[in-house]
Amino acid sequence: MRDTGCEGVVVRRQLVDAGQLTGECCLLLKIDNTALLPEKAVINLRTPFLSGEVEALCIPDAICDVIVGNVDGARSPEDPDMSVLVGAATTRAQVKRDAVSKPLRVPDMERHGGVDREQLIKLQQENPRIQELVDAGRTSRRGGKVVSFEKARGIVYRQYEDPGHNVSIKQVVLPKSLREYVMSVAHDFLTGAHLGIRKTKDKVLSNFYWPGVDGDMTRYCRSCDLCQRTVKKGIVPRVPLIGEGSPC
Repeated sequence: MRDTGCEGVVVRRQLVDAGQLTGECCLLLKIDNTALLPEKAVINLRTPFLSGEVEALCIPDAICDVIVGNVDGARSPEDPDMSVLVGAATTRAQVKRDAVSKPLRVPDMERHGGVDREQLIKLQQENPRIQELVDAGRTSRRGGKVVSFEKARGIVYRQYEDPGHNVSIKQVVLPKSLREYVMSVAHDFLTGAHLGIRKTKDKVLSNFYWPGVDGDMTRYCRSCDLCQRTVKKGIVPRVPLIGEGSPC
């Protein structure tokens, strides 16, 4: 609160830590002519009327958290800094009106340096599940779709065929240590654009595969903080048509 009848700064005592107290007291005369001897504290303020480090008097029963009086640097009651909002509700119209352009945030592409062929082969060999897929040497058929695993030049691939939809995909079988990075590239980075689960799966499955990829991609997209904060609420998703979906 901005009070032109006050000659200092007053703060509610409960908001001040013991380490902020100076050990000094000051005589304070209230509007009803009663006198107090409150402690002094050095606090850091950020209010529409005063911001920065100031010396304040601590009063347990202050009528509000902070009272800004006529001190150096205090703005007049008619000229608050509205870029500083304290305990105020901002409407969507205000947010839209006051919105400013923010710098584009580019994800840190250096968090993974990538792997070469020899490193990929080594990581695949160290993954028992991938080796089981290759050693089994099985070709599965379901609903006209054919899935097989093969090793070419030391790298394990999954071959997916769907003649009914004219689809033939050769996917690198990813070891566990590379999966989160690939999901992040497909969903989070600028080329991913935080697409939905199905479209993100399509991007991943166009080049990569690993056991449990569907569940991992679903959990990854649903746990994305940005998607959770921006997705439209209260909309019932459409039921997919028969045959629609990612190759699996």
